[in-house]
Amino acid sequence: MDRGCFLGKQHGLSRLRKRIALRGLHAVDRRTTGYRMAQIWRNQIEQDLGGDLSEQKKTLLDIALISKLYLSHLDSFLLQQKSLIIRRTRSAVPVLAQRMQLASQLEKTLVLLGLDRVAKDATLSLDEYAERRWKALEENNPEPAESSEQDSEPSETAEQDSELEQNE
Repeated sequence: MDRGCFLGKQHGLSRLRKRIALRGLHAVDRRTTGYRMAQIWRNQIEQDLGGDLSEQKKTLLDIALISKLYLSHLDSFLLQQKSLIIRRTRSAVPVLAQRMQLASQLEKTLVLLGLDRVAKDATLSLDEYAERRWKALEENNPEPAESSEQDSEPSETAEQDSELEQNE
């Protein structure tokens, strides 16, 4: 059986599907760039949908994320190939059909989630916003920088400079 450029090459999608089916997204190595990019994509979609999602929408979003991972995996495999046509049969490789099915599934899932951007509730008063912002800043920077030594040095040098000018 002549498989053209695909002789001995495997796309690995079946193994990825089995791992994800058994362990969910925990099967994907979190240190990889692909996983990080998928999480960024997930967070962006969640923000576009208004933030606080129902469990149903979270499930749909996880399904969309897995579909996107599969799709990215297949895209990288297909882009590495010399040709997407099997010479003997003059037809496209079967992986290409699977890729198109995954793209269609992702599209349908995204339609179920909603394509419109949802604005967050902006009913906070200025005081509530300032309080939340202050707490967020404190969480990100718990220890305020000690500036006693840093502030005293410039003033000492300024005093020394003024004394030198008076002496001259």
